[in-house]
Amino acid sequence: MLLVTGILLLAFITKAQVWTSVGNGTNGRIGALAVYNSELYAGGFFYNLADSTWDVLKWNGTTWSSAKRKISHNVYAFAVFNSELYAGGHKISTDTLGLSTISRWNGANWSPCGTGTNNIPSYIDALVVYNNELYAGGMFSSINGIPAYNIAKWDGTTWSALGAGVNNTVTSLTVYNGELYVGGGFTTAGGSPANNIAKWNGTTWSTVGTGMNTGISALTVYNGELVAGGNFTTAGGNPANRIAIWNGTTWSALSSGMDNLVDALAVYNGDLYAGGSFIIAGSSSANHVAKWDGTSWFALGTGMNDDVWTLGIYNSELYAGGIFTTADGNIANYIAKFNGGNGIKETTNNNEINIFPNPASDFVTLSLKNSNNDDLSLNIYNVIGLLVRSEILKQNDRQIYIGDLCNGVYLITIKSNDFTENQRLIIQR
Repeated sequence: MLLVTGILLLAFITKAQVWTSVGNGTNGRIGALAVYNSELYAGGFFYNLADSTWDVLKWNGTTWSSAKRKISHNVYAFAVFNSELYAGGHKISTDTLGLSTISRWNGANWSPCGTGTNNIPSYIDALVVYNNELYAGGMFSSINGIPAYNIAKWDGTTWSALGAGVNNTVTSLTVYNGELYVGGGFTTAGGSPANNIAKWNGTTWSTVGTGMNTGISALTVYNGELVAGGNFTTAGGNPANRIAIWNGTTWSALSSGMDNLVDALAVYNGDLYAGGSFIIAGSSSANHVAKWDGTSWFALGTGMNDDVWTLGIYNSELYAGGIFTTADGNIANYIAKFNGGNGIKETTNNNEINIFPNPASDFVTLSLKNSNNDDLSLNIYNVIGLLVRSEILKQNDRQIYIGDLCNGVYLITIKSNDFTENQRLIIQR
């Protein structure tokens, strides 16, 4: 009986976890994820004792292996171009291969792209393919000996500039409506004012509305619109906390946004996912990662214990990398995998019910703010939307026993004849 109980408990805990580890993870931070030759590549700053690899490893769905890049860099960007994987980052030590801050991998060996950036300090923070050329953004004033200010393009043989470039750091690149969108911490593009975001049509620079009041860290396209994440609090002159959406004409906020930096964006299964330094998304607690379904923000389990820097999709699953070491309260060294749960969404205006204590251990009590003598229908769901408790609370009994439920985050749905309300419950012992 004890064995059966233990197996059932283990099965429940497994189902309740939104994030799971990816093997043993790495021993240092992850700043970029990409798929190449049917494997997931992770770039960052770590050390693989087996063969002295410093900054790129690959995952085949079962095991980690080396990508043979034995130099000391921080990798923050990947892109696949002309059947090769390109890696860009920050150089922190001298290498003997001439790889500098950008290099390419053909599945067997790494090689340089020209002579790389040749000013110090210099780094590459973003890579994307546009009009059959590779674009690199970061902080530099020349590349391969050619003057190019913080952004340049590579045709497979030579580097060239994009006009006058931008006057400060480029941290994000994406393609939207046939144009290249560039985000970062700059104030001019092509010599003209452009507040932290601009677009390039292959020939000329132009603005994207009035831009943001501070820097942009991430760009993606969601439901036919451009999404920008960063540390800004206004977009197009209107309030927008760290995340905003551009429909080709105007900027708008996504609910009340986040309380801190958004550093990564990805679209997965038709929803928008964000990672960063934040712990609040919309009206919900969301530790460093959250989901937007087009209307509301959702927390994803209990999230991570530290920042999420990158998001990627591999084998139809969402992966997160960063500087965290736990995900959903379990060990996940710098990388974790999402199991596709629906997340938790709270009622935005909880006017009828108080739930206390919360967090709770064995019992919680429901207190109606307004007089109501109805029996209450109660459902409790775990973080992946599985119903774990259903009962009717009589008028004279508003206390719920939860001592048989595992630690974690739950959604309580309460219904009466007059209202339906959703609230989050944390069970913690």
